Amino acid sequence: MYCDILGFDQVVYDKTGSFEDWKELKAGRENYRRVLLTQKAQPGGGFARVTGKTYIELVQALDRKPHFIFEDRIWGDTGFAHIGFDVKGMKALGVDLKNAGYPFTCDSNDALNMGTTKVHCTYIHDDDRTLIEMIEVYKVPIMEKWGIFLNVEKRDPLKPLPDLMLKALRFSRVKD
Repeated sequence: MYCDILGFDQVVYDKTGSFEDWKELKAGRENYRRVLLTQKAQPGGGFARVTGKTYIELVQALDRKPHFIFEDRIWGDTGFAHIGFDVKGMKALGVDLKNAGYPFTCDSNDALNMGTTKVHCTYIHDDDRTLIEMIEVYKVPIMEKWGIFLNVEKRDPLKPLPDLMLKALRFSRVKD
């Protein structure tokens, strides 16, 4: 799924053993398989110059059978909940995922409105039951108080945003 559907088609490393950088963690002295994946193709899209190259590390415990992290948990608990991807073409991706055996377990069907940001949000589970969120953003506030928004719904998903537009996003930052 990570390679064929989500595009993480390049193996940076595939290591097995006990790792020095994990020695201080609980169960950190056990044996694991760690596989770091990235994408051969440079990321495209409006925000690619800001987000850069993406990586994902998949980890397999070899000395024990891990427990499902959502066992006896309530949605919204603090702590690790899921990984997320920014995607374009959610409906077509949904068909590909369903055909590969990973149907959406939850789909907002374009009905989710996060204040001034309009998104389409879905979830799937990988083979290890890791929850994966996918969000397709349609409208992003640039200068909300003046009613200036970036509508990316009908925009070419592979075309980068102009530098001026990316710089304008700094006005939408939440300041502490």
